[in-house]
Amino acid sequence: MFHSTLLTPNCLKKMNDQQIKNTVVGYISLSTKYSAEQIKDNFILKNWPLALDNYSLAFIAMSCDKYVKSIGPDKSVFVRELQKKGLTVKGLIDLITAKAEKQVCVLVN
Repeated sequence: MFHSTLLTPNCLKKMNDQQIKNTVVGYISLSTKYSAEQIKDNFILKNWPLALDNYSLAFIAMSCDKYVKSIGPDKSVFVRELQKKGLTVKGLIDLITAKAEKQVCVLVN
C-alpha cells in the first residue's frame, strides 16, 4: 500500500503586510513617547518628533531582527540599516516586509 508523506515548510507562517506594520510600529512606540496610533508613516526615525538615538535604533533593530528571524531564519536586520539618513517609519516597514517576503522555506518531512 502506498503512503504519502506530507511535506511542510521549515519556517513559520508568513505574515501579512498589516501584521508587519503593526509589529514594527509597536517596536518604535516602545522607544518613544508616542502610542502606535500617533506614529505616522512619514516620520523620520532620527528627526523630530521621534528623534531616536543610536541606543533606541539598536533596540528596534534587535527587535526587528528577532521578528524577521521568526519568519525566515536566514534573514537579518542590522543597526546600520536603521541609521541611514532620512529613513522613515514607512521605509523601515518596507525594509522588514521585503526581508520577510524574501524568506526561503525548505521542505522537510
